[in-house]
Formats: sequence, structure tokens, C-alpha cells
Amino acid sequence: MARNGVQYQEVVQVIQTLLRQGENPTVQRIREMLGTGSFTTLSEHLRQWRDEQRNASPMQQEAASIPPVLQQLVQELWQAACTEADQRLQQHREQVDHEIHQALTEKHAAMELVQRHEEARLLLDRQNMELMQEIKRQTAEVSRHKALLEQRESQLQTLETRTAEQLLQLETRLQAAESQLVEQQLQAKQQQQKLADQLLAQEQHHRQAMEHEQQRNEENQLRWIREVDLARQEARTSREHLEQAQQQQQQEKQRLQSELDATHKSMQQLQLELQGHQVRQQEQQRQLERMEQQQQQLREQAQTTEAQLRLEIEQKQQQLEALQDAIRQKDQQQRPAPLILL
Repeated sequence: MARNGVQYQEVVQVIQTLLRQGENPTVQRIREMLGTGSFTTLSEHLRQWRDEQRNASPMQQEAASIPPVLQQLVQELWQAACTEADQRLQQHREQVDHEIHQALTEKHAAMELVQRHEEARLLLDRQNMELMQEIKRQTAEVSRHKALLEQRESQLQTLETRTAEQLLQLETRLQAAESQLVEQQLQAKQQQQKLADQLLAQEQHHRQAMEHEQQRNEENQLRWIREVDLARQEARTSREHLEQAQQQQQQEKQRLQSELDATHKSMQQLQLELQGHQVRQQEQQRQLERMEQQQQQLREQAQTTEAQLRLEIEQKQQQLEALQDAIRQKDQQQRPAPLILL
């Protein structure tokens, strides 16, 4: 323990004097400055001072040379610098948060735009599929109408052939009946002439026989005339039936042709609509590609912006840390050490 005599405050004043003179405080120099004191007491006071100096900041170590008014001013300046640094840090954080929020908003808007275009593309694909199915159905309907028309034309040709054959048969029978009638009339005239000749010789004897024969010939002629009229009537009826059948076939053909024309027109309309739809789809596909390119550009810009923001945040953070370190160092350098009362 140090003996009573040399006080600790006296040793501290001597040490400060030596430090201001640029000398290293030692026990020998302190004893020379004091002119008294044992080496043990001085050594204990010096060790206590060094322990306090190791635990104190640089400003505290130099506090003895700073007036209290200057210490208060430094404290106020340091407090103001800290407040300003906090405000600038808060403003920078708010600006960075706003830029990040704006970038995220633009990213979400671009994603929603891509989603809407994807839905529009799916709708166009579904409409295109429905239109293709309608065209297939119309094509099948046209094929069916064509087959039906070909079948009706074949039936019409068969009916025309059959009717022509029947008409030819009737005309042949009519010609044969007319030839037979002419022949029978000729034979009747010849027979009448023969009978007339015979009547010249046997007029009275054969009068009754001639009248009977004439009546029979007349009956034959009437019968032949009726057969010819019947044949002509049958031929006329057949012609009428044929004309009616041809007219009906023509009407049916016109109706089928009208349906076919309407179907062709509908197909042309569907093809025009399909072409227009394909043109619109191609245009929308080009728009979608442009929008995908814009989205990719937005993504790249967002990534670039995000990277820049992160880099700026890191730089700002480094600047802030550097500023805080500088403030701490300045605080340590300018903070007054507690005055040591002598």
C-alpha cells in the first residue's frame, strides 16, 4: 500500500505536465518533478493512472486539456451530426423502399398483362377449334348433299332411260297399229272392190253378205281406231308422266343445287371468317410476342433496377456504416474525458 505523503492527484498532474512536454512519464521522472516520494508509492500511482487510461477513450484521455464550454459544444455538435445522419438514413431507406415497391408494382402489372394475354390466346384457340369443327361438319354436310344429288341424278337418268324405252315401245306399237290399220284398210278396200266386182255379177245374191262383211269391216276399223286412239292416249299419258317426272326431277335437282349453293356459300363465308380469325389470331399472336418481349424487357429492367437498387443500398449501407464509424471515431476523438480532480 502507498504511504501517506504523495497523493494520487499530484502524480496525475506531474504525468500530464510530462505528456505536454512530450516526455514519457516514468517513476524516476515523476520523483524528480515532485522532489519527494518513494518508488513504491509513485509506482502504484503510475500503474493506477495507466489502468484508467487503458479503460478510457481517446477523448477522455485528452479531456484534461479541453475546457468545459468546448466539451459542451462538441457534445452538441456530435448530437446534431447523429440526428442529421439518422434523418438522412431514414430518408434514404424510405426512398429505397419506394423504388423497390414501384419496381414490384411494375413487375406485378407486367405479370397480370401476360396472364390476360395468355387467357386471350386460349380463348382464340378454343374459338378456332370450334370453327374448325363447324367447317368439318359443313364439309360432311356438303359431301352428303353431293352424294344425294348424284344419287338423284342417277335415279333421274334411270327413269329417263326407262321412260324413253317405254315411249319407244309405245311409238313402235303405235306405228305397228297404224301400219296394220292401213294394211287392213287397204285389204278392206281391196275386198270391197272385189265384193263390188262380185256384186256386179251377183248383186242381189250377195247383197246381204256384202253388207254383213262391210259391217264387220267397219267394226274392225272402229276397233282398230279405238286401239290406235288408246295407244296414242297411252303414249300421251306416258309423255305427260315423263314430263311430270322430268319436271319433278328438275325441281328436285334445282332444290338440291340451291342447297348445295347455299352450303358452298356458307362454307365460303366460314372460310372467310376462318381467314379473318386466323389473321386476327396472327395479329394477336404478334401482339402477344411483342408483349412477351416487352415483359422480358420489363423483367430485365426490373432485374437491372433491382440489382442497381441493391448495389445502391449496399453502397448507401457502406456509406452509412462509414459515416457511423466516422461519427464514432469523431465522438471518441472529441468526447471529453472525465476531468480528474487533483
